[in-house]
This record gives sequence, C-alpha cells and structure tokens, in this order.
Amino acid sequence: MPSSAYSGGMARIILFIIAAVVALVLAWVLFWHLLHLLFLGFWVVVVVLLGFGLFRIGRWSSRRSREN
Repeated sequence: MPSSAYSGGMARIILFIIAAVVALVLAWVLFWHLLHLLFLGFWVVVVVLLGFGLFRIGRWSSRRSREN
C-alpha cells in the first residue's frame, strides 16, 4: 500500500513539533542553570567583598590601637 502525501506531511509536522518542544525544554533548562549560576556568583562576590572589608577594617583598627 503506497503512503499518501498526507501521512508524510503529518509526520513532518509532528517531527517539527517534537523538535520545537525539545528545543524549548533545552533552552529553559540552560536558562535556569544560568540563573542559578548568576545567583551563586552574586553571593560569592558578596562574601569575598565582606571578607575583604572586614580584613581592611581589622588592619585599620590594629594600626590605630598601636598608634595610641
């Protein structure tokens, strides 16, 4: 039994729909991981800046106490 053009066209449309869904899911997962990476990076930068600030305040405080 020969295949009709209708079934070939439907198969192509279904394939395109599946490919679009896979592309959207992949884009969503990559975006979600990028968002988490940015969030984690933000907190790492905050902790480093706080540590550096506390280090500088500690050095400044110890220098003032030695002068007095």
